[in-house]
Amino acid sequence: MRVSEVMTREVVMVHSTDTILHAIQLMRARRVRCVFVERQSKEDRYGMLSETDVCNKIVARGLQHAINEMTVADIMTKPLIVIKDPNMNIEAVAQLFERENLHRAPVIVNDLLGVVSKHDLVRAVVQSAVAPPAP
Repeated sequence: MRVSEVMTREVVMVHSTDTILHAIQLMRARRVRCVFVERQSKEDRYGMLSETDVCNKIVARGLQHAINEMTVADIMTKPLIVIKDPNMNIEAVAQLFERENLHRAPVIVNDLLGVVSKHDLVRAVVQSAVAPPAP
């Protein structure tokens, strides 16, 4: 099975100047665990803000009071480890996730095509296990 078959194509985007509060509210409203940060130019790289970033960089440091003043740029992860080949097999992605301690990675070929996560990989495994055999 390939990344392109399991990845989530609809991603939620924010700007680096948005407040952390705005990004968290957007994640909750859209029921996602991360948002991607728009590039400033074609040469720039995407960033990402995840629940893990919020927990480790805000909550663990007691900065909850500042989420309406701090911006996404203050705590986002950038640069990202990315999947550059949508035809990569999911076993290789799982190995990358294990090696780099990742929960998700953007799929980027010039532009952001989507995101693949551990959740996507597990869902794909379950679906293939219960799928009826081909005739």
